[in-house]
Amino acid sequence: MHPDVARRPWRALSVPGVAAALVAALAAGPWPQFAPATLLWRIPLALAALAFGWRKLPRRGPIVAAVVLTVLALDATVPTARSAPEFAKRVNIRAAELQRRLGALAEDARLRRLLYPGGGEAEPEAPFELIEKSLRTLPVRVDALVLVDEHGLPVAWAGPSARLPVHLRPLGERTVVAEPGVGSTWLWWRESVFESGRQMGAVLAGVELPEAGSRTALGVWAGRAALATAHLDRGSEGLAPGPTPSVSFDLHRTRPVVWSAQGAALLAVLLVLVVGGPPLALALFAIGTLVALPLLGWLERGWWLVAAVALGGLVAARLPRAWGMAAFKAAAVGAVAWALPGLLELLHIDLMSGTLLWPGVMRWALVAALAVLLRNAGGGGPHVPWPFRLASWLPLAAGVMRADEVLLGVGAASVALLGLPGRGLMLPALLAAGLLVGGDDAAHRTGLVATTESTLARLESGGPPARALLGSLPEQALARMVRLEPWERLVVLGRLATWVGLGETLPGTSLVLTDPGGEPAGSWGESAIEAEGAPRILASRALSNGWGVAVLAPPLPNDLLAGLGTAGVQVPVAVFDRSGAPTSRGATFRPLSPARVGRALAEGRSWGRVGVGEREFVGYFRAHHDAVLVVPWVRPPLAEAGLLLAALTLWAVFPLTVWENRRRWENWWRQRRTFGGRVRVLAVATAVLPVLLLGQLLPNQWNRQQAKARLELGRAVSQLLASARGDQGFSWLVRELGGAVAVYRSGRLVSSTRADLAVLGTVPWLPPPEAYVRSVRGWQEPVVLAGDETDVFAPMRGEEPVVVGVVGLKTQALGRSPSPGEWFLVTGILAMALALTTAERLGERLGRPLRRLVGAAHRLERGEPFEEFETGGDEDVRALGRAFETMAHEVHRREEELRRERDLLERVLGTLSAAVVVADAGGRVELANPAARALLSREEVLDDLSRRFGAVIGSLIARAAAGERSEETVRPAASPEALWRVTVLPLPRSAGRVLLVMEDLSELARAERLSSFAELARIAAHEVKNPLTPIRLWAEELRAALARGPDQLAAVAKVAAEQILERVEHLREVAQGFSNLVALEHWEPEAIRLLQLAGEVAAEYEVLRQRGVSVRVIGEEAEIIADARWTRRALRHLLENSARVLAGRAGEIVVTVRRLERQVVLSVRDTGGGVASELLGRLFEPHFSTTSEGSGLGLAVVQRVATNAGGTVEARNVDGGLEVRLLFPLRA
Repeated sequence: MHPDVARRPWRALSVPGVAAALVAALAAGPWPQFAPATLLWRIPLALAALAFGWRKLPRRGPIVAAVVLTVLALDATVPTARSAPEFAKRVNIRAAELQRRLGALAEDARLRRLLYPGGGEAEPEAPFELIEKSLRTLPVRVDALVLVDEHGLPVAWAGPSARLPVHLRPLGERTVVAEPGVGSTWLWWRESVFESGRQMGAVLAGVELPEAGSRTALGVWAGRAALATAHLDRGSEGLAPGPTPSVSFDLHRTRPVVWSAQGAALLAVLLVLVVGGPPLALALFAIGTLVALPLLGWLERGWWLVAAVALGGLVAARLPRAWGMAAFKAAAVGAVAWALPGLLELLHIDLMSGTLLWPGVMRWALVAALAVLLRNAGGGGPHVPWPFRLASWLPLAAGVMRADEVLLGVGAASVALLGLPGRGLMLPALLAAGLLVGGDDAAHRTGLVATTESTLARLESGGPPARALLGSLPEQALARMVRLEPWERLVVLGRLATWVGLGETLPGTSLVLTDPGGEPAGSWGESAIEAEGAPRILASRALSNGWGVAVLAPPLPNDLLAGLGTAGVQVPVAVFDRSGAPTSRGATFRPLSPARVGRALAEGRSWGRVGVGEREFVGYFRAHHDAVLVVPWVRPPLAEAGLLLAALTLWAVFPLTVWENRRRWENWWRQRRTFGGRVRVLAVATAVLPVLLLGQLLPNQWNRQQAKARLELGRAVSQLLASARGDQGFSWLVRELGGAVAVYRSGRLVSSTRADLAVLGTVPWLPPPEAYVRSVRGWQEPVVLAGDETDVFAPMRGEEPVVVGVVGLKTQALGRSPSPGEWFLVTGILAMALALTTAERLGERLGRPLRRLVGAAHRLERGEPFEEFETGGDEDVRALGRAFETMAHEVHRREEELRRERDLLERVLGTLSAAVVVADAGGRVELANPAARALLSREEVLDDLSRRFGAVIGSLIARAAAGERSEETVRPAASPEALWRVTVLPLPRSAGRVLLVMEDLSELARAERLSSFAELARIAAHEVKNPLTPIRLWAEELRAALARGPDQLAAVAKVAAEQILERVEHLREVAQGFSNLVALEHWEPEAIRLLQLAGEVAAEYEVLRQRGVSVRVIGEEAEIIADARWTRRALRHLLENSARVLAGRAGEIVVTVRRLERQVVLSVRDTGGGVASELLGRLFEPHFSTTSEGSGLGLAVVQRVATNAGGTVEARNVDGGLEVRLLFPLRA
């Protein structure tokens, strides 16, 4: 493979391969809208395209094939939409299973004991525990599970939407019914509880099915691209009240689930093809994906803005950085900043939603993309003076403070041109966060004005739309409401109001049904409170049965407040009369001066300051008739705005900085044990530890304060509800705090100021279990449920349990304050970032001179000449530098002395004839003189010497490594005539290192041999001379006898002949012994099995058994390197000596072969009594003998054999005899 292709595999992609992959992906789909029969041609097409492009897609072919085959398998096996009969069948099976489980619950003895305690007093908490536990064990998700007693009153309930059925009576036989709701259909199961044939209560279970349809019903999946809609079998247009005998389901196609989106395989294959390619291609693919997915409905439209900003960042990165182009990019950035508020409003992007701990994926992507755009578009640099850079931020700061689009645009352009000095990301991220905060505030202001004006416009002309709405209502549905119960009428009114779009057309109004006497019989929407006055009738319609229906609006000015609240204005609003007195909703407003109201009436539309509670805001003043409508522009306080700005900056910086500075993090991790690393850790710990400690203490205190404040609020509301001023109290709660009041008697909702909200589920049908239990026990402590809104449920005194609840109090209408966790996390991260920056600067300040010292130390280590340098920095660092300079000079001086000593040592070692080696614990040679290198191979390891001189070298080195000095003489196996003396000793203060000295003693040995030969010659001359004297004397005696006559010659000749022959035999033995000693110079080493050789030689002396002498061979087999012929002779000499000693008496000769660690011992022991201890040292001297027989050269030959084999010989007295031991080196 070409190296460039191996390094960048995307370069190997070919156009045909890419085309084949795309064709296969298009054929795979998935295509939920296609019939399954299309797989008959889609599968062959996809497989053919894969087969064609397999070889043309190196490394990517298997991945593409896996994607395509997986998608094809998905389309083939997972149904797009189940058939309606199959879906209904599965739902009926789950419904029957739920019915069986409810029947088992009704038969539970514990439940009957709770309903009929049998004379005891039941705990009110006990039924709730049983019902909650039963809810978790049901086979399907149930939204409401209620237990009622024999009077039909709820005893316990559980579920996310606990409520009672509207039409189905609580008591009765087992049944399953469906009830229409507003925007949903409820399925209800009723299972009776009997005790001794008498009904003691019932268990009710309800499941809510959205009217728009859902992907599942009772846990049954409709399909990957289908919605199941509950369809009532009775009723006209789904508006008929009451239960129906059954419910069927209509299944219709819808947008498929995410993992089955149309063309998902194409997106996945494109991702596979671009990954590993140029970053530009990958970025363009990501941008294209962000554009396409919102079109398919899988992402919010705000991602289009993210894609556009990211594309702008890519383009800005590729433009030149000249001043002209920098000005153009700055102008483009200014235009983006100017248009940003409108884009945020248009795309419904709200930065204030959510928590600071996680802004959401889209908001994070937007601030990160904007930060990258600003960094790439920045035209400033170090050459711009810092006063200009600082001044360029002033318009931006003013734009953020005032949320002014023009100032935001000018400020962004000036900062992009002058205020971004480098390529860092912190300042661009801060700029991006400022633009988003200011743009979000501006978008809120624009939306506030637009919503206010559109709501006022609709309310100004409310009559014609109201009459049109009433005229569109079906007469039959209105007439049938007369026969319904109140809650059923409310459901029908809600369905009618939703059907005609009352809330969107006329916000803040209500649809009211009146009886023939003109009294309200049902109301849907914002209704008037009696204390506020009579409502305004926008339109009315009389029915044929005397009843009527009307569209009502609250009296002025509450109609404006209700309309704005319903239209989506999420802030408190107020209407001020000419005297400045406010009528407010959502919060308490401070009065305005009459002069300020007059100015606002004269201006019509204006902005000013208004006091809300303890704070003051800029508000939108809108004149309306003789009053002024004020909508405050709620912005967070300066500290909270700064926290939001810091959080967005951190979210923009964190991921990108982590990725772009990954090398720095790796370096920091490697430097964690350095001085700079410890400074960073210390700085971070110093900065973060107090924040962490406060974060452990203050949030608990804050939570306690919040709980106490909620309890105080609940007690105040409870006292207000219990006071005689009921209507005034209700009015204050509803108007000032935006709540709805609900009254529960014996656990059931009996009345509410917003009964329509109960139908929608905003006001609970049943009180919280804790509040109900408190009312049963007579404990009047309120229960406060806090969230975005606050709910207060106050138990009241009475003959039966009564709970009054106030739901939806706008306690956070002026904005949610950040929690302590958010404060501590953001400030902790900021402190950590500041600490890291400070530590980095401090570490750089301290580390620069230290790095110079390290560099100088490295140069000193390499032996380079020392150069003077200036450390700079603090006084202690300069003192360190001076000390280092002194040390460096001293090191150079000592290094020069060592160099001279080393040269002297090298010259001395070079002149030595002995080999000198220094080796480490692993046997590697560290030092060797020329004589030693001649013995070593190129690898220079001690094993070379062991192979050459035998295992004794390794033994000596091991002993020296253990701390023992040792010395031996060895003969190389290849040249036995050579002799070396090896001395090995350990080196102090270095574990395992040894000094080995080898001296060649071959010449000395040769000189010794020559000297020994001379000595032998002298001894031989002496030995020859001694016999010759008797021979000469006997010859003279023979001559004298011959001269005396033949008679005396015979006698003399006989004696002389015996004497002469004896002396000649002695001369022959002397000559043979000397011949053996000389013959030992011809040595032929070979491998010998010593035990076997000993046995063979001992067999030659079996005849000794006839004389009472036994010869035994014992031991173990071992191999040595020696001359087999001479080894046999040496053993024979020893056996002959022992046999000679034991001549004429019984005894034993034992030949032993024993293996030691590195040696083999051959010993011959007899029982001949041994020799005198003082003579043991002379046994191996030539011609020394302890007997009168023999030449005295046998043991000398034995010694010479042992020496030639690299061994030694020794003799000792043992057990009444002499033992001679030959120690041979063991064959390696």
